[in-house]
Formats: sequence, structure tokens, C-alpha cells
Amino acid sequence: MSAELNIERNPKQKAPKTDKGKGATGERFVYQDDDAIEKPFNWKQLTRLISYMKPYAKQMIPLVIVLMIIGTITKLTVPYLTGQAIDKAIAPESGNPSLRLLYEITIAVLALYVIQYITGIFRIKYTNIIGQRVIYDLRADLFRHIQRLSFNFFDKRPAGSVLVRVTNDVNSLQDLFTNGVVNLMIDCVQLLGIVIILLAINWKLGLAVIVTVPIMFFISTALRVKIRRAWQDVRMKNSRINSHLNESIQGIRVTQAYTQEEENMKFFDEMNMDSKKSWDRASAMNQAFGPLIEITGGVGTLILFWLGSSLIQSGELTIGLLIAFSNYVGNFWEPINRLGMMYNQLLVAMASSERIFEFIDEKPNIDDAPNARKLPQIKGDIQLQKRRVRIRKKAGRRLKESIWT
Repeated sequence: MSAELNIERNPKQKAPKTDKGKGATGERFVYQDDDAIEKPFNWKQLTRLISYMKPYAKQMIPLVIVLMIIGTITKLTVPYLTGQAIDKAIAPESGNPSLRLLYEITIAVLALYVIQYITGIFRIKYTNIIGQRVIYDLRADLFRHIQRLSFNFFDKRPAGSVLVRVTNDVNSLQDLFTNGVVNLMIDCVQLLGIVIILLAINWKLGLAVIVTVPIMFFISTALRVKIRRAWQDVRMKNSRINSHLNESIQGIRVTQAYTQEEENMKFFDEMNMDSKKSWDRASAMNQAFGPLIEITGGVGTLILFWLGSSLIQSGELTIGLLIAFSNYVGNFWEPINRLGMMYNQLLVAMASSERIFEFIDEKPNIDDAPNARKLPQIKGDIQLQKRRVRIRKKAGRRLKESIWT
């Protein structure tokens, strides 16, 4: 059915909003928008999404966790060795530099980088395998459930709106499962290790640097709801475009028969521009996290060198430990930056998962009874039997014919 034949489905329904206003073109094409989901961040739904990884919990996830721990330990050891190279090999308190010790520390650092590189390769490989299998299972469950839904479900929704749930919304979860979950664990373990090391080196300096983190999270909380709603709007705009494409392409013969190509193109341009603007708004909100983390990191670095220099003068801290501390602080803001990006990615994934589970939770109007008997295997054979049918005499003739049933 073409877009023109869909105009009168719902006379009360409003045309999609565009920057160009309603006009004749916008009123001729009417598609039912998906309802915006205004629920708060649902941790149960996130748990339901992560539950798709349970079938692989005993196969690959333990190996990935071991690789993650090894990589994190090697990464956190390098700054400490750097500080020891300065305090013990380059500028020791005795005043006698040790070139041999410097070579030994350098070789140890290179070995740690090699171990970190190898573990990273295998970790990425196995996480990609797990992610692709989870996406396969989720898409299969969604499509299998759609096959069971009643006719009125499809009458209320354009085919393109259903199509975008199975394709685009499921694909948007790919990054979450292939990289997001494992990177979240890596960053949390790395942050915990760095905090412990910072407090062990010098608890005063460590607390002074870490105190800026709660301030950053308090400010970023205000952006969460807006970002989530913005990505929901992006998904709805994409769904509308897919609906129009599906209706227009399937009904191209009717469109060309009534010379409505130009009207279709005008309306598609309006929808396309509306989708672009909604994406720009959501992307601009996402980008606000980067500068926020950089500013907080700059304040932390300023506190580090201001307080660290006074601790060196008082003899509570050495130059090597200050350099190691600086490296740890740099590694400290790196996972926080990734966690901010991960949070944005999680909001995008939650907007898509809400739309996916909305379909999965849809119940068919007519369903099999709990005690329904299972249909036996059907072979599909067709048997033709010859039967004689007698017909009364008419006009002095008696007709007899054989028919196949």
C-alpha cells in the first residue's frame, strides 16, 4: 500500500511536526508515531538486557575477566616502575645513578607492555564473539515473538516501524555488548586500583585529587534525563522515516499512476531534515560530557602539582613518586572519560532496549490454550480420489460425470 492510501487511517491523528510547518504535503501523509517512554532509568530492564549474556557466563566470560585483570595489573605497574626509575636509578638519594638498574626497569616496562598488548588482543576477540552471539539471540527472540502477535498489532503500526525495531534498534545494542560491558568492568577495576595506589602513596594528595570526582558526577546528573529523551526522539524519527520508505516503495505503482513523486520527495525531505536536527540535538548533549571531564581533570591536575610541590619541599614526597602520582592521575581520568562515554552509550542502548522490550512484552489477543495439544507432524501429501456423481435427467438426457475430490 502506498503512502497516499494511508492518509485516512486515522483522521484525528496529527501530521508529523516539521520545521516547515504543516501545509498540504504534511497533512497528506500520516503515520502513527511510537509513544515516547517517560519511565525513569530502569535498572531491572538493564538487568534483563544483560541477562542475554548468561548462556556464555561459563564459556568465555571467565576467560575475558582473567585477561582483563592481567591487562589492568600490567597497566597499573608501569607508573610505579617509572617513579622507581627516577628515585632509584636516575636521581637516587645517595647521588650515585645506576645505569644497570635503569636498563632492568626499562626491560621490565617493555615486557609489561607486551603482556598488555597480547591480553588486549584476545580480550577484544572474545568480547566480540560474545557480543555477536548476544545480538543474534536478541534479534531471534524479537522476530520469533513478532510472528506470534495478532493482526491488530500490525494494523496499528506501519511495516517500517516494525522493521526498524528488528534492525536498527537491535544493531544499536551491538557496541554495548561487544565493548561496553567489558570496558565498564575494566574501568571500574582500574579506578579502584588507582584509588588504592594513590592513597597508599600519599593519602593527603590522593584525597585532594579524588574530591573533584563527586563534583563532576553531581553536575553531569542534570544531563541524564535530557540525553535519554533526546535519543528516544532520534529513534522515533528514524522509525517514521522507515515507515514512509516502506509505504512509498511498496506503493510506487500507485504513486506514479497519480503522479505523486514530487509530493513524496517533499515530504521525505521534511522528515529527513527533522531526523537530522533531532540527531544533532542528541549528539550535542553527548558532547557536553567531554569538556566537563576535561575541566574536572584540569582542576585535579592543578591541585596535584600545587599540593605535590609543597609536599616535596616538606620531604613527604619524592620527585619520582610525584611523577608516578601524575601518571596515575592521568590514568585515573582516562577511565572516567570512558565511563562518561559509556554512560552516553548506555542511554542510547536503553532507548533502543525500551522499544525492543515493548514489542517483546506485547501479548497476542488470541493465544494457544495452556492445555492445547501439539499438532503432529504433517507430511503434506495430497490424495485425489475418483468418485461418481449422479445428476438427474434433463431434457431427455441422463448426465453422468466423474469428479475428483
